[in-house]
Amino acid sequence: MTKRSSVAYLFVAPAVTFFLLFTVAPTFMVGYLSFFKTNYVVSRFVGFSNYARLLQDRAFIQSIGNSLLFALFGLPMRLLLPLWMALRAYAYSERMRNMMRFGFYIPALTSPLVLASVWLFIFDYRRGIVSWLIGLIGLKPVVWFGSQLPAIFAMTLLLSVGGIGAAFLLFTAVLQSVPRTTIDAAWIDGASWWQIRWRVLFPIILPWVLFMTLYLLIASFQIIEIIWRMTSGGPYNSTATMLYNIYETGFVRSAYGMASAKSLVMMLVLLGIAVVKHRLEGGEDRFI
Repeated sequence: MTKRSSVAYLFVAPAVTFFLLFTVAPTFMVGYLSFFKTNYVVSRFVGFSNYARLLQDRAFIQSIGNSLLFALFGLPMRLLLPLWMALRAYAYSERMRNMMRFGFYIPALTSPLVLASVWLFIFDYRRGIVSWLIGLIGLKPVVWFGSQLPAIFAMTLLLSVGGIGAAFLLFTAVLQSVPRTTIDAAWIDGASWWQIRWRVLFPIILPWVLFMTLYLLIASFQIIEIIWRMTSGGPYNSTATMLYNIYETGFVRSAYGMASAKSLVMMLVLLGIAVVKHRLEGGEDRFI
């Protein structure tokens, strides 16, 4: 080992140590606990019993469907809308694009719990702004958090307020890397702005659209703060995601063995989503 390589290993050592201590070790610990029925006071080895019980856990199975509903509601608002805005903003001046990036990204700096508290007031059944606006056009107020679909829709709107800015920032950054000569060549060939956006710019940005789709799918399974603040998983577990269900199992019911088994299952589900996305891309890493 040369002196130069020794210095390189020295610089890498803190990151590797952090990864081993706070990623690899906890993962092995979760796998170990999943074979026990434990509350950290009393432990009993149960083998694969926790995994077998997952098939009969209706709340956990429902949480998978709830997570997919969050993704279904969220993709149009958190992916397609910022994509459309980025393609539209490409023709604007750089100053205008910078103002848009700043304006859309500000909500992302706010704590989700703070936004959730504000959102509870906005969608309040009796005194909320939304109920007041609906009343102006002669409709009855909606109990937004009284049933599954309205509650998920309202919370997805909240997530979109904080999430549109990040996607818009990413898409505009990618579009700025497109050589101007490519656009000029399309102009010379007689292409309209619509054709330039969807036949020149969109194919360039498509890999990043797939990346954001994967990110939002994974994020939909991991929503927890706003659910804890706004619905506590209700009504009747209809808004609990996989991560919230794991939180309730481990930290509310103190069933750490079952929570560990659920955590590994969620990891496998998210890994499966990542593999499908990779296969759709033809197995090539297009982001390098």
